[in-house]
Amino acid sequence: MQILSMYGTTDERPCVLCESELDAILVQQVAGDLVWSAAIGGTKKLDPLSKDYLKNSQKILCALDFDPAG
Repeated sequence: MQILSMYGTTDERPCVLCESELDAILVQQVAGDLVWSAAIGGTKKLDPLSKDYLKNSQKILCALDFDPAG
């Protein structure tokens, strides 16, 4: 299990779920007043704390890369 890399205030605002930390930082820079962002880093399973943060979000907006790895 892996802990998400989270950026911004993790309140009830929507979360933008990104694949890489750089993507999540960019989302936070551009839209940090509207959303908070998190990077999954290619993990398959999330830890319970990360799941709790995601459950408290209004919505989860997935902005994942769907390209082959590497």
